[in-house]
Amino acid sequence: VAKLSVNAANGAFAGFELLDTHGNRRYRARLMERRAVDGFLLPHRLHLENERGQLELDIARLYTNRPVEASLFQITPPK
Repeated sequence: VAKLSVNAANGAFAGFELLDTHGNRRYRARLMERRAVDGFLLPHRLHLENERGQLELDIARLYTNRPVEASLFQITPPK
């Protein structure tokens, strides 16, 4: 089960919480800051936490509209 958070002022996705079957939070992820990059509003700072600790990620570079090899999305079947 998960809870999604939305910013009441602008309707933007703000984060989510993953819950266990009893409704206890397993972990939470929040988008702390966004920046406009090439016309896209993208995450710049992410805050992750669970019962063991916290982690904050600052995103230094984001590349938009970069070509991506199709093989990146293919799973090779086992032999």
